Amino acid sequence: MIFSGKNILLTLAIVACVSSSVESVTVEQFTQNISINVTVIGAANKDACKDDHKKFCGPKIGVALDACMKEHYKELSQGCIDAEFQHFKKESKDERQNPLIQKHCAADITRFCAKYPGDIISCLGGKIALISKACREKVELEKRTRRIDLRLNGAIFGACATDIGKHCKNLPRGRGAVLNCLKEKQRDANIALDTSCQKLLTKDVRKASKDANALPGIHNNCKEDLKTFCANVKPGEGRTHKCLRDNMNKLSKSCKQAEFEHEMNEAKDINAKTNLSKACQADLLNICKIDVIKLEKENKQDDGKAISCLKSNLQKLSPACKAAEFKELKEERKDIRLKRTLFLRCRVDLFRLCKGVPAGGKLRCLKDHLNDQKMSSQCRNEINKDIKISSLFAKGSKLVATNCKGDLLKFCAPDKEIKDFNERVLKKGGGRDNVCLMQNFKLLAAACRKAKMQELVDEAKTYTAKPMLLHYCQGDLTSFCLKPKRDGGVDVEEPGAVLACLRNNLKQLSPQCKKAELKELITEGKDVRLKAKLAAICTKELKLFCDNVKNDGKLKCLKTKFHDLQMGQACRKQLVIEKRVAATFLKASPGIAKACKNDLAKFCASVKPGGGRTHHCLRSNMKSLSAECKKAEFDEMADEAEDIAAQPWLMEKCKVDLQNLCKIQLPQSLKGTAKKIPANGEPGAVGTEQDNGKAKECLKEKLDKKMLQPDCKQAVEEQIKFELQDIRINYRAFKACKPSIEKFCKELPKASGEVLNCLFSKMIDTPKEIGKMCRSILGTTMVMQSKDWKRNYRIRKSCKLHVQELCSDKAIDDPSTVINCLADNIKKIPKDTPESKNCRRGIFFAMQYQLQDGRSNMELAKKCKADKAKFCNDVKPGQGRTRTCLQENFDKISKDCKDAEFKTKKYFQESADQSPFDIVKMQTAKLKKLLKEVNGKLGSNVGKKVDVTTGNLKGNMKETGGLVLKGPMALLALSGLCLVVMMGFYYFYTQFKRSSKSYTVVVNKGG
Repeated sequence: MIFSGKNILLTLAIVACVSSSVESVTVEQFTQNISINVTVIGAANKDACKDDHKKFCGPKIGVALDACMKEHYKELSQGCIDAEFQHFKKESKDERQNPLIQKHCAADITRFCAKYPGDIISCLGGKIALISKACREKVELEKRTRRIDLRLNGAIFGACATDIGKHCKNLPRGRGAVLNCLKEKQRDANIALDTSCQKLLTKDVRKASKDANALPGIHNNCKEDLKTFCANVKPGEGRTHKCLRDNMNKLSKSCKQAEFEHEMNEAKDINAKTNLSKACQADLLNICKIDVIKLEKENKQDDGKAISCLKSNLQKLSPACKAAEFKELKEERKDIRLKRTLFLRCRVDLFRLCKGVPAGGKLRCLKDHLNDQKMSSQCRNEINKDIKISSLFAKGSKLVATNCKGDLLKFCAPDKEIKDFNERVLKKGGGRDNVCLMQNFKLLAAACRKAKMQELVDEAKTYTAKPMLLHYCQGDLTSFCLKPKRDGGVDVEEPGAVLACLRNNLKQLSPQCKKAELKELITEGKDVRLKAKLAAICTKELKLFCDNVKNDGKLKCLKTKFHDLQMGQACRKQLVIEKRVAATFLKASPGIAKACKNDLAKFCASVKPGGGRTHHCLRSNMKSLSAECKKAEFDEMADEAEDIAAQPWLMEKCKVDLQNLCKIQLPQSLKGTAKKIPANGEPGAVGTEQDNGKAKECLKEKLDKKMLQPDCKQAVEEQIKFELQDIRINYRAFKACKPSIEKFCKELPKASGEVLNCLFSKMIDTPKEIGKMCRSILGTTMVMQSKDWKRNYRIRKSCKLHVQELCSDKAIDDPSTVINCLADNIKKIPKDTPESKNCRRGIFFAMQYQLQDGRSNMELAKKCKADKAKFCNDVKPGQGRTRTCLQENFDKISKDCKDAEFKTKKYFQESADQSPFDIVKMQTAKLKKLLKEVNGKLGSNVGKKVDVTTGNLKGNMKETGGLVLKGPMALLALSGLCLVVMMGFYYFYTQFKRSSKSYTVVVNKGG
């Protein structure tokens, strides 16, 4: 509105009248108002802004109207904005003539900016914390107005004219949209703005970082939040921004978004982060070679490189810089876009892998796809760096910071001293809080435990997120893993590969590194996902076999499916390594560690972990273990059975014999293979992942030949005892007999010897129903068992006291004769205790096996050795064939052999007579069938031999006077024969003649 000389008096009168009705003014103020250039009082265009005046400013005029219109500039109608722009444009040419500034900042201008040659708003803005409150409010208002309508900021508008025309044209004027557009394009790495434009935009962001109230978004959206949370905060130097960010979770949604928009603008420029750039100025120069002062002067951005460098060197930073960086990490965790370097390098991956995922979940999405082949190498590297930061600084993880706040305060407060496994005191930023959380893992709140487990899953994918391993294993990592693949190194980008490499070389690690790795193995045992390489390789198998199994049970589930035809070869190879790890270090097997917790404390507290020593300790105390622990340990032995490398105790004790006698080269690492040494003495070029029990079979063979060294001999003896207690531990036998076990012995308890006894009985009763290979192995097993009474689990368990009492001399001189000794003294063994009954039962079955296979009778085998070689050399052993051959040549064999044969029959008969009735009862049904067959054939087979299947006892009766049976069998047989023969005495045969399934009965014609 322009006033001419003709109506000046009228205008002054109106102003005076209106002013007196609106607000009280002094004469001096009124005079001052008159002296102001009257050409700038009022609206630029009364008609264009009439409605806006009324809507936003009511009766205000003059300076108050100017302030009001600037306050609501963004909300004005487009026509009014254009009119006001023309009006305010005149002011912006010389802010000293701006009525708002003149009125409220005259004293501050005189004090701080009297000689300032440039823009007075810039000068006052630089002293924002020092100027008066009234002046500060007007300076901030001017700044906001310039940002809302970039045309009022001549420098930026002019420098960025080309970029505005190229990227931001057709945007509404005076709404703040143009400046927001330019800053958005500046953040975009694919767009290069004009250099001069970039510098001025950078300068504007830095200014806004120091004074939040100068930002329209903050001012308009955070008024109530500022009153509530930041009323006492002194403006300037970024303090208002800090206050808002400290209370981010409590802010209104609109205020939170406004502050976040500015954080994204700061992310490219270290100098926009006022406190961080000051605290880390020296660190950035010395460590990162970034001169923040030079960048400040040149108005250049570092594009996130400075913060990325600080994070990579977190433990090298000075205390002040480290503290400032920790605060920055807390801010970054809110949104992936605040992690500038990561966001830039993963933007393609975000589009490809995480399209549609909310902004707050995109980082989680990328971490979940770390194993995905589609992820770019540069993105994977950045994700790994981010995971590393979270491992060093627990609160750097949004998940942990949100869910573990209470637990961190409770267990890991700053005043508490936290030490690692080696008693090293940990400091903040060195993994302190994460170690503390793991030390108290079971005590954590459920939400915190779940969050920490997810972080552990992420950390398992990169060795750089393992601060303990990095501290204690630097040399080992270099020696074994961090070297070219052609020299035996691994691909560091493959998730979990380096950690797997350390584990595979567990035996060769330095002592401190081995301790750290063992701690890591304990952690891995909590969840199969913590074994990153296994989880990646066995993804298909985990889904196929173990989808409904809890994470802590999935590894055991995979082991049970080891021989399944659908198990992939790569997954099977990885499981071999896991078996070896669990065998070497017990606590790597969580099932056993949990089941045997009390037993370990009771029996093995002083045992040094590793090398299979803890497992051996438990096995040495097997009789005293709890049922749960015993079961778990037998399951573990079953897992180890087919692989000598998964039996570290046996392998260590027998390594010389394995190499010299069995010609087997043992693996040096957990990933290695046991190889057969060719005739030339060099290890074979090709080996298998597992030796399929061949190494152990060789050792057992050499044991019988008394070729093993003492330590190895003892270890093998222990192994044999366990095999005869649980057939699963004898891999060859279990594999060959598995169909028969499933068919006949499935319901019997494991690790009780019952399954093997069941198979023995079936082999004697119905041999054709047992597979050929199984029969062969069972025969060998019978013979092996007979060579030492302690190998017979039933005898060892139930007859130990009777051996000491009745056969102690035999036990010392020749353990193979102890069972025959017990049979000879069976009448002296009591019948009234369960243990004695079990002992008698064991003796009976042992005698039954001896009748089945002469090789299992050591006395017979020794005394008839020459006779067998002479008369039965071509006879296949087993199923009574050798003994039948000897009986057919009874008149020709030596006296010692005849005596041994006689004793065999005698011992069996006496053990049958003295055994509990339930043993004989099992044969009753078969004997009744036998008698019916005899009755049916008496008339037509007079004088002929009649074969009768008894299932147990077979013999040859040569007496012509009739049929005679002794003992319980005679009583049962007599009751059947009475149906045909009313009276008669039958004399039981005097000589057994064994055949595969029968004994022979001869009946006289006269009956």
